[in-house]
Amino acid sequence: MKYTFIGLGNMAQSMLHSLLRIQAILPEEVIVYSRTEASIENIRKVYPNIIEAKSVQEAAYQGDMIFVCVYTHFVIETLEKFYHENFEKPIVYISPSIPLEAIEEKFPRIKATMLIPSVSSQGGNGVTLYSSTKNVLSEHKEVFRSIFGRVGLVKEYYGKEMFLATILSSCMPAFIARIIETFEKVGDDLKILEPEEIREIVSSTSVGVSNLLLSRERTPREIQEMVATKGGITEKGLLAMERPVSEMVDAIYRATLEKLGVFNVK
Repeated sequence: MKYTFIGLGNMAQSMLHSLLRIQAILPEEVIVYSRTEASIENIRKVYPNIIEAKSVQEAAYQGDMIFVCVYTHFVIETLEKFYHENFEKPIVYISPSIPLEAIEEKFPRIKATMLIPSVSSQGGNGVTLYSSTKNVLSEHKEVFRSIFGRVGLVKEYYGKEMFLATILSSCMPAFIARIIETFEKVGDDLKILEPEEIREIVSSTSVGVSNLLLSRERTPREIQEMVATKGGITEKGLLAMERPVSEMVDAIYRATLEKLGVFNVK
């Protein structure tokens, strides 16, 4: 099977590198097209067997599954360059700002899937979300479930559920990284540990907590209770976090959901 990638921005390159590194797909199965030659060179330095197409139409013609990885405002324009009513190949696009309904309204018979990858998949433990139009065949869904299942969880959502899940999976790596970065900066001001030491400790501890939660051995509340003894330093820290963290998470939900245009959060 041949996989075409039209557009090689940061997210597309990250996704492609992740899939190639673990051999979920092979270089000789990949066709790429990008208006930026440097993007193609970056990929081909590591995987020289990747096939380069000279146009959007050529890339779509050669592939069996087409990944459209261009900026949101170019998605429709890119589809118009190669899609026609007899085009039967599955098309995957990466843009939560364009709902499936808009794609179906423009291209009624299209076999399209909105895919939301996560940069954390590079670490082998991300979450990939997808939502498909009614014409997408079950075998096509199975193909990308199989591929992306190699780099973490794969989940199907629709409507508002998809938008909230996108915030929790696709945006969350940046939010978590910001929190760790803040621990580094504030800790550095104390002049006790170097920022790299703080990052290593916090990151490793975060992985351990995540593994406990994913194994379902403990709930978030149980982990807090295991660590926080009455009157101890953890309890004091949790009390200091309670209000500002709740306000911060509430602000994140409101800002991101409103930006996606899901609804006005009151």
